Amino acid sequence: MLARRGCGAREVVADYNLLEPPRQLLQIVSGEYFLAFCLFVAPIVFAVTVIDHRIVARRCPLCRHSIQLTDRVQPSVPMALRLATCIFFLTATCTGAISDQAFILTPELETRHTLVAVIQLTIALFALRSHTACLSGLGIVVLYVIAVTEFGIYHMLDYPIFVGVAAYLVMSSSFSAAIAVVRQNVLRVCTSATLLWASIEKFAYPEWSFKLLESRPEITFGLDVEFYMVAAGFVEFCAAYLLLTGELSARAAAVLLLFFFISAIYYFGLIDAIGHFVIIVVLLVPVASRNTVKWPLEFGSPIVAGLAHTALFFGLLNLLVGIYGAAHCLSYNSVAG
Repeated sequence: MLARRGCGAREVVADYNLLEPPRQLLQIVSGEYFLAFCLFVAPIVFAVTVIDHRIVARRCPLCRHSIQLTDRVQPSVPMALRLATCIFFLTATCTGAISDQAFILTPELETRHTLVAVIQLTIALFALRSHTACLSGLGIVVLYVIAVTEFGIYHMLDYPIFVGVAAYLVMSSSFSAAIAVVRQNVLRVCTSATLLWASIEKFAYPEWSFKLLESRPEITFGLDVEFYMVAAGFVEFCAAYLLLTGELSARAAAVLLLFFFISAIYYFGLIDAIGHFVIIVVLLVPVASRNTVKWPLEFGSPIVAGLAHTALFFGLLNLLVGIYGAAHCLSYNSVAG
């Protein structure tokens, strides 16, 4: 299977074959660049955790201003997400109507299923009102199920963010404060899961991006493409991890990710803008909300928290690398290459 990405005035076709097994766990974690970045990232994760805990505990001006900004912006977040959902699925409907590039949830998931356009239009219309947003959420779940039947569950593990958006919209019909916290947490977890999985893909299938990077060498700043992919994977994994475990660092991570996704539009054009539109809007939620997911991961003093989070970070990294390969074996009866 080939995945297409716009690249300025031209289009680059990147090899994207899920039937080929990913790199083995041992091959990934014993790689020279991977080990170098582990040593480089470890003190950064520790330091960021310690600083984040101390700033929040001391309620410094930065923390207070952040909370005040959150309180002012928070009431507008549900409407912004519903409007973004409407715009995205209207765009998807129009794209399918005027071209042969109809897609289910993202341009990569091309389809000829005639019912998809009707569902997309229904999602767009019902998303505008909070009382009917739950129907939009159910519509997204239907599209996700259709995508699973067409592309397989392994492929759709790339897109749990749509499950998070669906859950958020379903719960948008409730005005309960407790439900509001739950829907934010579900969306945050699904967004982080999407980015964590995508970062592991950069370790397991770096060659998918080699042709693209070689065609646009300015993206890599002249760096070796293998090194660049490992670096990109660590940056994305770190940011996704902080979305779940940080407070002020979670907001900083969301801003960093927004910068990368928005700047990518310059290089890859309209297709990338459409494909990343949902995640760009969703990343505004952790920027404008407090992280209540992190409380089970609080470990007392900042130093203890720093050590615990550093260990948790590398434990999760290796666990997901292993799960990525195991899930491919189960899905395609393959042996990691």
